[in-house]
Amino acid sequence: MPDIHFVNVMPSIWIGYMTGGSPDDSMGNKLKKFCEVKKIRKMIRMDKDITSWAKSRDYINDIKKELLKQEILTLVKYYNEKMPLILRNYYSSNETLFLIDNRIELIAGLFIIFYKKYADMQFKDGLVALQSKIYHTIDLSQEMQFLLRNIT
Repeated sequence: MPDIHFVNVMPSIWIGYMTGGSPDDSMGNKLKKFCEVKKIRKMIRMDKDITSWAKSRDYINDIKKELLKQEILTLVKYYNEKMPLILRNYYSSNETLFLIDNRIELIAGLFIIFYKKYADMQFKDGLVALQSKIYHTIDLSQEMQFLLRNIT
């Protein structure tokens, strides 16, 4: 059964992620109610913004390497655009929700890199800190582990 979960990862900064099957009306209603109760001013739909991640898995090695390189560059650019927003909204106490579908690793990557940049936390420490707040296991793909090890 599909469900949506919300986690307060920093003051004023929330993540929402989905588990189970495809989104349904009850998830939409739960999201709307959450945003009203928490007075969310800004919602970032990472599930809509990052659609190309892990597409390279479907191709042969030569094409796969080039696609993975492009996926990483695109994702890093996206992360670099969102990190100042996290910091700004954290300091100004603007309630913000980062929403993702079941690809939790994408949200984890953003916050692990954020923790490294602004709190000087190592990759493993950032993952542990984030995992301690999230009920479901954060499984990082080989591609995400590669990205994090080479950025953090």
